[in-house]
Amino acid sequence: MEILNFEMRNYFAETNTNYKAFATGGDKAQSCWMANFVPFDKVTDIYLFESAIDAMSFYEINHYTKETTCAFISTGICHQIPNREYKPYIPI
Repeated sequence: MEILNFEMRNYFAETNTNYKAFATGGDKAQSCWMANFVPFDKVTDIYLFESAIDAMSFYEINHYTKETTCAFISTGICHQIPNREYKPYIPI
């Protein structure tokens, strides 16, 4: 797996503002958000979502724990960028 970008988020309580940005020079068109708790060769199930919050909600609603062998993947903005070919890379 290759890291293509970093998404940065924060909340500043003193000013009641949110911060969201991607690392300069990153390729968010071909990036995805992923959460897994075991090495890739131990993943047994993959769940795909449009957004990371959908994946986290699914994780919580279904009472998953850190012992799960599932991978939760969000494509985020990838599908919204026109004229770019999205090539997912998920080693299993």
